[in-house]
Amino acid sequence: MKILIDILHPAHVHVLKNFIWEMEKRGHEIRVTARNKDVATNLLDAYNIEYTTLSEAKKGLLNLGMELISRDLKLLNIARKFNPDN
Repeated sequence: MKILIDILHPAHVHVLKNFIWEMEKRGHEIRVTARNKDVATNLLDAYNIEYTTLSEAKKGLLNLGMELISRDLKLLNIARKFNPDN
């Protein structure tokens, strides 16, 4: 099975790390993407989870909107190439 996981907040790393490890142990292909917010990418590094950074957290309504559009397009491109299972 091919599984795509998107990390938006550091808490998601704590919640999903055991799931990621277990699915990898079972032979599933996992692809992780992340938003560089607070310490999310530091946690992924500490747990030796490979990931692709899609965006950096920004302040201001306009910047957040631009980040959302940009990261959605990048995530769409990755999802098309990776082709995760439904």
